[in-house]
Amino acid sequence: MSDKDKDKHKKDVAIIKALSVEKKRLLLKGLGLSTPIPTIISYINDDDVYSVQDVADFLKYSPQQIRRLCRQDKLHAVQVEPKGKYIIFGQHIKEFITKYFYRDNMIGRLFDDNDDDNYDND
Repeated sequence: MSDKDKDKHKKDVAIIKALSVEKKRLLLKGLGLSTPIPTIISYINDDDVYSVQDVADFLKYSPQQIRRLCRQDKLHAVQVEPKGKYIIFGQHIKEFITKYFYRDNMIGRLFDDNDDDNYDND
């Protein structure tokens, strides 16, 4: 990266970091990069236990898709029977929704106030 590009990038990062949280969200929404967390997440209690069918109903997935996500460890679950019966805690459903559906997290590094601007390694 050239010195000119580094300076431009540093200025862009400084501008983004100077924005308030609300302005950042508006900017992301305007760019089509922001999706609000569904309100259903507020109804899920962290300590409640849900079945595969419950989670499938919440997320509009099939039970097979939920079991696949559990096997892939994308959705943390506890297997209570050797034949594949899973239980899923509310906290893990929220983590899954936040990680895979909330797009601000995917580009959150743009707005990370702890971001290193060190380019000496290039």
